[in-house]
Order: sequence, then structure tokens, then C-alpha cells
Amino acid sequence: MAQPQKKLRVGIIGCGNVAVQRHLPMLRSLKSAEIAALADSDKERLEQAAGRFRIERSFTNYKELLSDPSVEAVGILVPLEHHFEIAMAALKANKHILLEKPLTMTMSEADRLIEEASRTDRKVLMGFNKRWHRRTQRARKIIAARKLGPIRLVNVVCSSGLDHETTPAWRVKRARGGGNFIEKGAHYYDLCRFLLRDDIREVYAVSASRENGDDEPAIVTARTSGGIFLNLVFSDFLPSRNEIEIFGEDCALGFSLHRFDAFELIASDTHSGDFSTRLRSLARFFKELPAGLLQYRYGGDYTAAFRAQWKHLIDCIQNDDPVECTLKDGRYALRITLAVLESAAAGRPVKIAATT
Repeated sequence: MAQPQKKLRVGIIGCGNVAVQRHLPMLRSLKSAEIAALADSDKERLEQAAGRFRIERSFTNYKELLSDPSVEAVGILVPLEHHFEIAMAALKANKHILLEKPLTMTMSEADRLIEEASRTDRKVLMGFNKRWHRRTQRARKIIAARKLGPIRLVNVVCSSGLDHETTPAWRVKRARGGGNFIEKGAHYYDLCRFLLRDDIREVYAVSASRENGDDEPAIVTARTSGGIFLNLVFSDFLPSRNEIEIFGEDCALGFSLHRFDAFELIASDTHSGDFSTRLRSLARFFKELPAGLLQYRYGGDYTAAFRAQWKHLIDCIQNDDPVECTLKDGRYALRITLAVLESAAAGRPVKIAATT
């Protein structure tokens, strides 16, 4: 009888909201993982996270966590301005890595990090969790099967409904790697590429910047190499929405990353208000309810995507398989992000050359 594989010992660097609300609960739910240690420069936040998840070993200096040979993999969940420094240190410490998006602040940092990773056999997963959402996976298969016909337009609305008083200052400032073009945008530049299997070639960006945040709200219009138009709307503080619509010539697909029953194909000769369409929507609610309830074990579909992401990394480590979302995917999203920022600053469209 085959012996069960030992648990992967994971250290988490950064104990902010995404760690406490998403990564740590999902890691704890995996039988193949053990949370070995935490690190955060904020002692109070570190102690709160360690107490909540009953983690005995914690450090205010991430280098102490990386120096522990018993920690095999790390999740780097810190503000973007620290990604390069900590990821480089983790690679030199011979750790497997899950690096939250975006990749780095600059292309030169991205290239140096990719070069360093190429010298090691460690697995490095880019943290685009939305790729592992079960409706994203389903949508990708439908698009690949050409059930929508030729795709012409993608519309995204992503807003978080955050509170100004409790949102960290770095998250809303471009200079520190925040603001919607960077913080939210990176996810969707990657997600559109993942769903469509098509690269963005031109962007035009506009936003409003206020005293309490940059790029709030923010809009990116774009065109892919295949001629598909993208309309991406981002906000941290408008009421929470996470909706994606993909329009083909034969059919439209709409789905939500928050609602378990929101996945709808609408033929071109009908509309969303048709009585038959509404009846199908009602039937779909009851059909999807069992799966939706199961996902609530992990905090719902959105949070469950973080669990699937970690499971993928652990499986790749244990089976020595390549990860499906690499630093080069992060580099692509960073190129688009920088072009978007250039467009917003210049007030004109910016083209992105087809390069490796």
C-alpha cells in the first residue's frame, strides 16, 4: 500500500486581510498542507492572526521565517512594493512560492525575478486566484468549444464595496502598487487572456483620482490581437459586484464570481427579460443550489478559488508537475498594467507590441 504523502509545511508572509480572510482559512482546510509559521512586520496584526489560526511560530522579520529549513513553501501576501525583495529572498532560501499578484513594480524587477526562478527547481505559482474559480474554468471550456460563436466583446464590472476608514493606505496609491488599474486590473488583464486565449494589444484608460485614493473609479477599454473589445470597470468603494459578460455572435455568456447560481447562456434571438429566460434562471438556482451549499464550507465560490489555487501548487510540488500559472503570466499582466498607467497619464490609447 502506498504511503500517504506528508503535509507540505507552509509559511505565510503578510497577515493582512487577504491572508486572514482567504489564504489561511483555505490552507487550514487542506489535508495536504500544514501552516508552519507566520511573518508580518506589524506585531499586533501578527499576534492576532497567529492567535486566530493557532499558529505557534511567528516572526516580525520575514527573513527569520525563510531561514527555517522546516518551512518548505511560502505564500507572499504583502503590498506590491515588497514583492521583488521578498520573492528573491525566498528563491535564494530554496522555498516553493505562491506570489500574490501583481508580480512586481517594474519590468526590470520582473525579468530579474524570472531569471532567478529559472535557476531553481522550486515551484513558483503566480497568485491569480480567479483562474481557479469554478465558473471561470467552466466559461473557458465553453469559449474553447466555440459555443458562443466568434467573440466580439467582453464586459467586466469589479467593485469591492470597501470602507475608506479600514482600507490600508497602500492599496489606493499607485506609487505603492495600489489603485484600481494595478490592484484590480492585474487580475482581469490576466483573466481575459486566460478565458479568450488572446493577448491585449491596445489600451485606453481613464479614472478619477481623489484625496482618499488613486483611480477611483477606473475604466479600461482594450482591444485584443484577435479584434475582441474589452470594457473593464473597477472600483474599491462602489457597491460590491464581480460580473463578467462575454458576447459572441451566436450567444452571450454572463456569470458572477460571487453568486453560485449566476452562469447564464443567452441566445442572440432572446433577451435576459424573456419569461422563458427567467424560468430557466429559476430552475438554474435550484439545480446549482447543492453545489453552492457545498462551496459554502469554504466560504463560498470566491474563497474556494483560493483553496483550489493552493491545492494546485501543492499537487505540483508533490508530483513534480509544472504550475499552470507562471511568473511569465505575471509579467504579461504587468506589461498591460504599465501600458494602462501610461495611457491614463497621457490621455491617449497605448499599443502593446507582440513580444515574448
